[in-house]
Amino acid sequence: MFARRLRDAGHEMVLFATYGLQGSPSEWHGIEVLPGGWDDHGNDIIQAHARYAKPDLVLVLNDAWPHAPEVFRELPAAFWAPVDTDRLAAGDEAFFRESGAVPVAMSRHGERLMEAAGFSPLYVPHGVDTSVFRPREDRVALREKWKVAGRFVVGIAGANKDGVRKGLSEQFAAFARFRKTHPDALLLVHSTVKFPTSQLDLERLAFRLGIRDDVRFTDQYAQIAGLMRSPHMAEWYSILDVLSNCSYGEGFGIPVIEAQAAGTPVIVTDCSAMTELRGPGWMVQGEPFWNPVHEAWWVKPSIGEITRAYEKAYRFASTRRQQAREFALAYDADRVTTDFWKPALDVLAERVTARKR
Repeated sequence: MFARRLRDAGHEMVLFATYGLQGSPSEWHGIEVLPGGWDDHGNDIIQAHARYAKPDLVLVLNDAWPHAPEVFRELPAAFWAPVDTDRLAAGDEAFFRESGAVPVAMSRHGERLMEAAGFSPLYVPHGVDTSVFRPREDRVALREKWKVAGRFVVGIAGANKDGVRKGLSEQFAAFARFRKTHPDALLLVHSTVKFPTSQLDLERLAFRLGIRDDVRFTDQYAQIAGLMRSPHMAEWYSILDVLSNCSYGEGFGIPVIEAQAAGTPVIVTDCSAMTELRGPGWMVQGEPFWNPVHEAWWVKPSIGEITRAYEKAYRFASTRRQQAREFALAYDADRVTTDFWKPALDVLAERVTARKR
């Protein structure tokens, strides 16, 4: 979204796909795309790409901690970085101190923690295309098409990569409790059922919880092959009654805004960036969960709290759809580009120039 918008605003763009596109350069929407090397995060080839492209600014959208600070010390770099813990992760803090890269926070939560660690971050929120993710006048027909008419539909959109952070087990367990008193409830899950880096098999979990007949997963081939385009996902969000995003922590949580842009209220854990993105939806509490990699805390959401939030959504979700849409408009991609990216790029140009001197 933002690469095209910044290109249209007059910036010459070259993209670097750090992962998934190896072997040769390509083109995307008229923008040159440089391939990855052997390292998933591009540490091995980013300097060579910079010598080739000669950029005024290397803008990275990723976690900071997997990157090598000595590599980025030589580059005019800024990191648009997520922060999903209760303090700036040890790896993130070390990277920014040692690399000199400029931190750009994508949430107010991240901005506060970066400042608390002694940095001077810029703030640019993430965003969505609200012309694609929008309420649908034909929602009744769409629900017929998706075969969910007459059902109370809870949706979950979260990557099953580590089996923990997205809180999938807790949300499945809460839905199983909720389903006992609400036989019309249906759970739609946009995720991979099983992923090589995760020991969590979502289909087996649903079977063990006794809800396999009331859980529908997105097409796994289309999921893995990247064939689910934005219009398809916009339809998916629009047929939900509520999106459940009760994860352990979010650096931003794009599905939370995508769902609300489509008019669907959300349920989130009261922590990290989720607290500021809840809109007219509901928050659940939990207990601290130590993350030894980041040396900081996440929040493990309470199954009982999630179940109670489902009950509230069952009664009130239909009355909050318009409010959800209005809240999400603050994160419209065009607005974010104009109000945040354009002034941020001016500041970044000044900081990078000063750093060179």
